[in-house]
Amino acid sequence: MTAMFTAAMVLLGVAAMGLVGFLMQRHKAGRLGNTPLVSTGDAAQKGASVAGEKGAISVQGKLACAQPLVSPVTKTTCVYFETKVTAEWKVSDSEKRSVLVTERREAAPVAIDDGSGPVQVALSNLSNDDTKQVFKKSNKMGLLNVMDGRTLKFGDQGFTVTAGMPSDKGDRIPSDAEYTVVETVLPVLHTAYVAGKADGGKIVAPSWVSLMISGKSRDELLAATASMMKRTKLVSLIAAPAGAVLAIIALVTGHGPGAKPAAPAATAKSTLVAPLKADAPAPVKNVAAAPH
Repeated sequence: MTAMFTAAMVLLGVAAMGLVGFLMQRHKAGRLGNTPLVSTGDAAQKGASVAGEKGAISVQGKLACAQPLVSPVTKTTCVYFETKVTAEWKVSDSEKRSVLVTERREAAPVAIDDGSGPVQVALSNLSNDDTKQVFKKSNKMGLLNVMDGRTLKFGDQGFTVTAGMPSDKGDRIPSDAEYTVVETVLPVLHTAYVAGKADGGKIVAPSWVSLMISGKSRDELLAATASMMKRTKLVSLIAAPAGAVLAIIALVTGHGPGAKPAAPAATAKSTLVAPLKADAPAPVKNVAAAPH
């Protein structure tokens, strides 16, 4: 595969990613626009009667949390955290296996109040766009770990993983496995916009989509989403034609996927001639003496 065709594939890949991003942002904009925004008091008192299709509802206001959480790995004060431990090891030279060792999710009780009365929000199934990854690190067993009771330390807040423990499904994990710890949190927000489903006077995560919670207002989210839609659309509109044209040129000129890169041009060998030294004595010829 030549450099020209490779560049074309890269451009087409960028265009595809831009298209996916555009579709995701358009879906988000549609959800923001179609989900009824009601007062927190109405959400708590009237619930489904003021909600939209399938109970979709949204509110915004001050977030109240009487007892915030502290995440186990980074000790971050938050209202929600998720800690995941996975193990990965080589099965063969060309194959790796990964298993989930442990996973912990915890949410604090929170409420949103815009001045008309609070409504409780059950934090679960949060979007990756709304949470923040605060820790990710991989570690393997070493001599010091064996001497320390097969304990792997992650971070500087005392979080440890015992190597060799079975996975959540009982899989045996070999001693040479690499463990990865990932922690994501939802920080304590001063104000928040929440979009979910009305359920018994509170807001919960819908069964068909994640719960949306953001420190931005609904109008700010709509503006940010519209801006991102323009950017991703522009990327696709530029990268797709450029990649297609470059791919066509590569195929027409014989630089397609089956073509081999051109061999480097042969360089002419140069003959090095040692320079004569200026001060070198001239060779002396042996001349026979003439007979007298």
